[in-house]
Amino acid sequence: MSEPLRVLFVDDSEKDVFLLLRQLRKGGFEPQHKRVEDAASLRTILQSEEWQIVISDFHMSDFDGLMALQVFKEAGLDIPFILVSAVVGEETAVLAMKQGAHDYVMKGNLTRLVPVVQRELREAEMRAQQRRTQLALQQREEQLRQSQKMEAIGRLAAGAAHDFKNVLTVILGQSQLLMREKDLSASQRSKLEHIQNATDKACALIVRLLAFSRKQELKPEALNLGTAVNAMKSMLTPLLGNSIRLVVLPEPNLGLCEVDANSLEQVIINLVINARDAMPNGGTVTVGTANLAVIEENAIHHAGVPQGDYILLTVTDSGTGMTEETRKHLFEPFFTTKESGKGTGLGLSTCYGTIHQSGGHIVVHSELGKGSSFGVYLPRIKSHAVNQSTDTDPAVSGERQEEASLETLTPESSDPSGSSGTVLLAEDELVIRELMASVLRDMGCTVLEAGNGEQALRILENSNGQGIDLLLTDIVMPVMGGKELAYKVGSRFPATKILFCSAYPEKLGIRNGMFDKQIPFLQKPVTADALKFKVREVLGDAQAAAVTGQN
Repeated sequence: MSEPLRVLFVDDSEKDVFLLLRQLRKGGFEPQHKRVEDAASLRTILQSEEWQIVISDFHMSDFDGLMALQVFKEAGLDIPFILVSAVVGEETAVLAMKQGAHDYVMKGNLTRLVPVVQRELREAEMRAQQRRTQLALQQREEQLRQSQKMEAIGRLAAGAAHDFKNVLTVILGQSQLLMREKDLSASQRSKLEHIQNATDKACALIVRLLAFSRKQELKPEALNLGTAVNAMKSMLTPLLGNSIRLVVLPEPNLGLCEVDANSLEQVIINLVINARDAMPNGGTVTVGTANLAVIEENAIHHAGVPQGDYILLTVTDSGTGMTEETRKHLFEPFFTTKESGKGTGLGLSTCYGTIHQSGGHIVVHSELGKGSSFGVYLPRIKSHAVNQSTDTDPAVSGERQEEASLETLTPESSDPSGSSGTVLLAEDELVIRELMASVLRDMGCTVLEAGNGEQALRILENSNGQGIDLLLTDIVMPVMGGKELAYKVGSRFPATKILFCSAYPEKLGIRNGMFDKQIPFLQKPVTADALKFKVREVLGDAQAAAVTGQN
């Protein structure tokens, strides 16, 4: 079977080209060719069409092979350039090779043409493969540098967010307690409401920072992205406005991925809003889903995404596009190209953290004036034993979704009071300990206080665990932390229930935010209502168990 070959001849003789074509066909090629004979035509055709090889005569009436070679070099192509001549001296041939010709063939020995072409095509393919390998290596090095930078920023963001949680716990708790005072004036109540509203916004910022730093709580389930996107259409369309059209392209027979449904919705909302803002004069946003296998042959087109089976979510806009410099900083927290007051710069950084925390990758392709495309790669799962529900509430806006994710701030309890029992509270921050103790006493609990795990253990030992229903402990404390304390209490005083309350869930072994529902846990910052709700829930289990034992 003949091998196709796109060959460009630079020659002023159709007869000579005919002889060269005949020789190539005899050698097993099926040439697709064109012929030019001047510099202008050569320059134009090199720019407008793709070629595998250029074969140029050395002597022409108004043009010669060395001039053709110069035009070829200016085009910057890495394909073979072969000179053919009836009379080329050794000195001229050496000069041509030094200037960039790959080889030369004498017209009196055209049998040499095919071996030369075959060799040069092989070497050209080797050079192309080396360039692809080098490009892939550069992409991975860039990805590693970017990952290391983002990891460092993430650690900084997470540390700041965790420390800020303790401050917010006090502000939230105290303002909530004050709001329950019966003799508040309207002015005082209004001021407290302003404090609580500002604190809620600060909590939302913390959620985003933790998402970026991959420290948020996630509850993954098996999802069909196509179903999830379709369910969001009625929510996304109003966000885009009248001048922007939404196109959804779900792939049939889409596989499943394991991801937190609420976080995925927020990712889609953020990407769609980002696309909207890139199209001030209107346009089209296309949201697509597809099964994708990243393999060695196509890995170069997926910007360093490891080989494997993925569900691909793409959000593409027809907007203004972005510069390479903007793309490099796109996922950094607080980076924004919007004018002051029109964006926090946390939307895309939240997407980045959520996707990476879910084991996925996010890739951006963009060009100024030609729009942008965000690709979210989530690992395809083989089993779907996990809950596959993708139900969403289209009436809930992006902002409401964010607020709904603050589960520890909005427990499903209309009456968090009315519990009783003895609680041993281990918390090293005095102001937080006093606040939590006040809330617990307000709900009818007897409270024993300890500033660290060692003090708490001593209290339990002195009472032999009798009469202490619940240990409520921070995780990170001096002398003895909550995790070590809980281990000793669990082995020596098994009747005492344990509830963790901390800004550091990963210290408890909640890795990558994947939360074990069997571990009683409260995420700081925590409101008075959230604390009462969780304590009543845990104490309720203990009291139910005690009643069962008596029966």
